[in-house]
Amino acid sequence: MSTVFQKTIRAITKAITCPFYKIKAKNLKIPEQGAFVGIANHASYLDAIVIACVVKRPMRFVMYWKIYELPLLKYIFKALGAIPIASPRENREVYQKAVMAMDDEIQAGGAVFIFPEGMITHDGALNEFKSGAVRLSQKNQCPVIPMGINGVWGSVFSRAKKRTTALWRRRIEVLGGDKVEHQEVTQERLFDEVKTLLHR
Repeated sequence: MSTVFQKTIRAITKAITCPFYKIKAKNLKIPEQGAFVGIANHASYLDAIVIACVVKRPMRFVMYWKIYELPLLKYIFKALGAIPIASPRENREVYQKAVMAMDDEIQAGGAVFIFPEGMITHDGALNEFKSGAVRLSQKNQCPVIPMGINGVWGSVFSRAKKRTTALWRRRIEVLGGDKVEHQEVTQERLFDEVKTLLHR
């Protein structure tokens, strides 16, 4: 995965999104070095782009494998180092490869970003968290850094029933929380951390 390529893509993404979205980051505490797992709520199809716009450090985003496999887009996702994943019941091979890729990245001192809800919310509320981020953190003894994304729900990129098509300078905030050490990581703790950020 090319860091230069990722920086180029991020710059292009900012150039495209900034005229339409005013993205601000508050209290982000991203370490320059060392492994960590990043997490956030999943309120729209734009969430990974929003995070990539405000986090300067390269991260490998975990994404649903059927979206990863979309024609043409697959080459971009692959070049960016995205990790396709499926549930074990849906496709065990994809799941096992994803687990190995995440472990390898963390053990190499890199960063992996997971949307622990496993899906985009249908009603704006925070869905129950899956165990992936907990497993990754505890197995590899690295911290989790929670984030909260506000301002994307209700946009054209969300699943809200009433969505605004108004794009011009829509305000989006990415709120950062304190890192949670692997000894303290549980699904309930991570859920509470993100929920607190969203209601701050």
